[in-house]
Amino acid sequence: TDVNEALRKDIEAKLASDRMVVFLTGTPDFPRCGFTARIVDLFRQFGVNYTSYDILESDEFCEGLKEYSDWPTYPQVYVDKELVGGYDNIKQMAMDGSLVKMLKEKNLV
Repeated sequence: TDVNEALRKDIEAKLASDRMVVFLTGTPDFPRCGFTARIVDLFRQFGVNYTSYDILESDEFCEGLKEYSDWPTYPQVYVDKELVGGYDNIKQMAMDGSLVKMLKEKNLV
């Protein structure tokens, strides 16, 4: 990726902060877009614990994470430092049962 070294280290430190990390627009209590509100609600329904970061706090981080992940939108959901996807992916996984399966396999619920 074209992400500078300091930013890459910051991203990797955040990914290492918890087994499930979600980069949101806003916070779980104060979402700044509909997709963030819906993903937070979905995770609450499933009783999922995660660490979140508000990507709106830094334009550099927001743009750098898009390059790092090669994923153009937010929220971005990571499990064990691997990108699972955004809201559409998580919604589909919730509907087809694969989200609960993955969370149980990884002992996250």
